[in-house]
Amino acid sequence: MNYYGYHDMSSATYQNYFKTLGDQGFRVISLSIHGDVTEPRYTAVWAQYNAGAWVGNHDVRIENFQTIFDNHKNKGFTPMIVTAIGDLTDSVFGIIFEKGNFGNWKAKHGMSETEFDNENKSALSSGLMLKSYTIYGKTSKKVFAAIWHQNPNWFKSHLYPYKTLSEYQPVFNSETKLNLYRPSIVAISPDKKYGVHFTDNVVGQWVSKHNLDKNQYQNLFNECKNMGLIPICVDAIGKGDSARYSAIFAKSHIPEEKQWQVFGTGTTILKKLDSIAEDFMRSNVVRAMQISISKNGHNYYNKAFNLSESIYRKANTNTRFLLASCSKMFVCACIERLFDSGSLQRNDKVYAILSGFSSPIDRRSDDITIQQLIDMQSGYRRMDDCTYNMRTIGQNLSPQRTVSKLDLANFMYKSVSLNYTPGRIPMGVDGYCNYNYVLLSMVVEKLTGQDYFTYLYNTILKPDNIFDAKPWVTNKTPRDADEIFQEDQYLHESAINVNNKDLVPDIYGGDGMVKEVAIGSCSIASTAFAMTQFIRLHAVVGNGLRQVNERTGSTPGATAYAQSRADDIDWAITINTREFKNGTALSSLKTSINAVLDSKSSSLKTLRIPGGRTGR
Repeated sequence: MNYYGYHDMSSATYQNYFKTLGDQGFRVISLSIHGDVTEPRYTAVWAQYNAGAWVGNHDVRIENFQTIFDNHKNKGFTPMIVTAIGDLTDSVFGIIFEKGNFGNWKAKHGMSETEFDNENKSALSSGLMLKSYTIYGKTSKKVFAAIWHQNPNWFKSHLYPYKTLSEYQPVFNSETKLNLYRPSIVAISPDKKYGVHFTDNVVGQWVSKHNLDKNQYQNLFNECKNMGLIPICVDAIGKGDSARYSAIFAKSHIPEEKQWQVFGTGTTILKKLDSIAEDFMRSNVVRAMQISISKNGHNYYNKAFNLSESIYRKANTNTRFLLASCSKMFVCACIERLFDSGSLQRNDKVYAILSGFSSPIDRRSDDITIQQLIDMQSGYRRMDDCTYNMRTIGQNLSPQRTVSKLDLANFMYKSVSLNYTPGRIPMGVDGYCNYNYVLLSMVVEKLTGQDYFTYLYNTILKPDNIFDAKPWVTNKTPRDADEIFQEDQYLHESAINVNNKDLVPDIYGGDGMVKEVAIGSCSIASTAFAMTQFIRLHAVVGNGLRQVNERTGSTPGATAYAQSRADDIDWAITINTREFKNGTALSSLKTSINAVLDSKSSSLKTLRIPGGRTGR
């Protein structure tokens, strides 16, 4: 793409380039007004590409701004870029408009920081995303002007309107650890504070720098030009030697379109599942998913779906997804094997097996049995769950440290009272608690003398010819080549580095969970196909052989579902996010898939694998 960029121009120089380059098919893609209201300076970028008709105005006094804005709006133009200097009553604007199918939009100026933040939250909830913003006003009373556009692709975004230089870099470091997140807008205030907007759309390779003087900016411009990058957003304050710049360079200012790709095989009888998957992923902006369908152990459909950009890791049918609570079924199989071998009884007391536990905060803890843990009737409730609170627990240890399974068990045993007597769950109490399955994994390790996953693999998975499973590591970046990227937009303090206040993605421990500790409850990675293999032989919920039931797993960056049906069909899905545009999306997806299976079940041959077991 051909482009030109000029910085610290006078109004006359900017107007000259505006006309000359405009006549050659270039249009402004970045504009910053800086300096002072009596002698505005302009920094701008022009790119040559085809789009709708466009117009621009600069040196617009505040008293004329609304009239000019409304005139363009009434002619069908949409605001694209806004920039301003001065204060509320004495300000100068530059603004770019374009005609096109941009959908809903809104624009406001003269907002306080609180008003701007609230307007942005309102825009996000209405399906809009920030397109352009500027900070102006006096140091004692900064104000904001902004434009929001419809966000049909539901790109995620985070806004930090106004940060000091020392605050800015930690924000940048944290945000860019999120998958695909990059700065899309930068802004500088008159008092040298920095604003930034992050999003997860893709513009190719990018570089972002802030607090640059004119020489540093020119050097960066030259370096990026040699790399094939163009300046897509530049903001500035001051003029001449005192000017300071923030800039983003990228391969393109236009986000890349996502591509639809499918890998795997399936019988034509189930072809409709392809369109169901595509509709679900497009409607909810999901980048990766697997669906696998088997009947009596014979697989009829095993596909991986991708709706993602070129740089995104593609899922195939062997790609491991985090299973979240679908991990629990593997613990139950291990426990059942220990029952079968006589090493363990259903009514054995869990803390007695683990040994070293005495004087609990609630004496009833000593009565919790293995079967009560499996059945979620231990006395703990969902709200008592500690698996997403490991950072706080680690901070309260002496010395402070990343928690282990034993640390977690000691905390619960000594600090958390039971809500009800084990095995006697009251009506209306939600007894679901991830910690129960942490304890069960500890029992496996205690009785076998092996690491939990080693025992699971050698005793259950390998004999069942299931090889697509592995532990999910908390903060491994980059992920292994056989693991999918996760999608989750949230940041919190780390469960691993308990003394560090830097924010990390929830998918890397910001959710409060150490995945290695919660491996029994939440942290197996596998495939949809492996789950169908597993639930053909083992209960999807509880212990024992195959049973008609279903299980859902959900945690930051993951959704999984597995179902054993009465017609001998076992099916599963894995998804690399739990953030869906529609709150009922997963339920609707399950309903749609089951409707297809209901109509096609009798058409699927009931082949049996030699040596396969029959469920109860």
